[in-house]
Amino acid sequence: MRKIIQSEWFLLAGIFLLGAFLRFWQIGAWQYLNFDQARDYLVVKRIVIDHKLTLLGPTVLLPGIYLPPFYYYSLVFPLLLSGFHAIGPDIYTAVLGTLAIGIFYFLAKDLFGKVPALITSLFFALNPYLIHASRHAWNPNTVYLFTLFFALCFERYWLKRDWRYLGGAAFSLGWALNLHYPAVVFLPLFIILLIKSFQRGEKRAALFSVFIFSFFFSPLLVFEVRHNFTISKAIWAFISGHLGKTESLSVKFFHFLADPMKLPGIFLSGAHQEVNLTIDPTHLSLFDEINLFKNISFFEKLKEAIYLAIYAFSFLSLFSFGWKNKRKESFLIVVFLFFGFAIRLIFPSSSLFFYHYTYLFPFLFLPIGCFIFYLTTQKKLVWKLAILSFVFLAILPLLPEGLKGKIKKENYYLSASKVIAQNIQPGEKIAIAVNVYPFHWYRHGPEYRYFLETFYHLPMGDNTVEDFQSADVLFLVDEGNLTNPLDFGGVEMESFAPKKVAESWVAPEGQKIYKLLRK
Repeated sequence: MRKIIQSEWFLLAGIFLLGAFLRFWQIGAWQYLNFDQARDYLVVKRIVIDHKLTLLGPTVLLPGIYLPPFYYYSLVFPLLLSGFHAIGPDIYTAVLGTLAIGIFYFLAKDLFGKVPALITSLFFALNPYLIHASRHAWNPNTVYLFTLFFALCFERYWLKRDWRYLGGAAFSLGWALNLHYPAVVFLPLFIILLIKSFQRGEKRAALFSVFIFSFFFSPLLVFEVRHNFTISKAIWAFISGHLGKTESLSVKFFHFLADPMKLPGIFLSGAHQEVNLTIDPTHLSLFDEINLFKNISFFEKLKEAIYLAIYAFSFLSLFSFGWKNKRKESFLIVVFLFFGFAIRLIFPSSSLFFYHYTYLFPFLFLPIGCFIFYLTTQKKLVWKLAILSFVFLAILPLLPEGLKGKIKKENYYLSASKVIAQNIQPGEKIAIAVNVYPFHWYRHGPEYRYFLETFYHLPMGDNTVEDFQSADVLFLVDEGNLTNPLDFGGVEMESFAPKKVAESWVAPEGQKIYKLLRK
């Protein structure tokens, strides 16, 4: 019995189940449905029900630029299985987040062996930021699973010379770039793999991998050809418009050197969640506006100090012990971290948030794995005490408050949508505007539009100016406290130009709903 409890697979199963529990526990009760999710689900609903296939994926922060569409198609079955309720994609995301624990373990085991892999997997399973990302469906929130799988395939192809992993590297990086464009920093590593495959005489494997990778971008290519390369022009307009206008190269290089300590201090300790969690994007702060040891409690400052110290020792072990002993594994970790943080050299600080580093999160545990591996080479008493200490440090980010979060379940929107649906006359063409509370820069209410279109079968248009101008009725949903709904601004109100409040109702969740007419 003792041998079973101490076995590798028993311990890994325990870590895996613990991570799964934290990712699935009360996932429906803690739901927070936001703008981006409703926008994505509305697209998926139109793919499935209206048969409107799309060549474009989610928008990015840059105007006129889109990701490829495979994230949308990956949500088809989760939404179908859940009856188009928002819980389906959340569960799908939690499944992927749980699988990432196993992938991380196999990568860490290849690099350091069983004991460091088990301990760093415990860090991975208990990290608050990864737990939150796994409980909330959003395209960047699963990108780390695929960059992690890319790293595993890279390592096994490069060090173990297994040609089968070349295709896995192409698949995982292609999918990662469908989820979040900052993962493009790993593209040079894929190119290096292709060059290596030609050197090894594995041309067929290389060409097949190029085909796999290109497949993920084929819908965008078709769109570009059809629309006179509008996305390419938008990318070039952004680049040329920022040349000479962003921070100097010296400032970029400073951030490139500073972030390898700043990011682990925040991420590993679980601090600053209030301004970093993407559950409610209205409270996000730019990454450069977040400073270590500031605007947090004393206990969180202490945690940041502890993890910064650990990370400093981990980096020392990575260089001194790893490179001294000519371990190729240590070199691979440095390479992935170098390219991962290179986003600071190409991305403007005015648009960089903490979540833009999601693709890099798993790699921040790897130097700790090297440090633990170094400790296991010391006297038995030393490394046993070290293991106990690291187990405590893996739990520490969840203390004292556990997971922090907000709740705004789908019924908040669904119940108000029902009120609207019950007060529409046959043949009326409607539009929606929302006074979002807390404030959001978008006011066309995709959360309400999704439920009105999906559950009540009301055609809502595409939220263009023409849609508002041609609508017969505008329903204004007030989540705050408007004194005069006719004075509510925004392009939605200006396009519809209401003159009269015909009726008003209070939804079960407290929103006030106004029916506005032009005359």
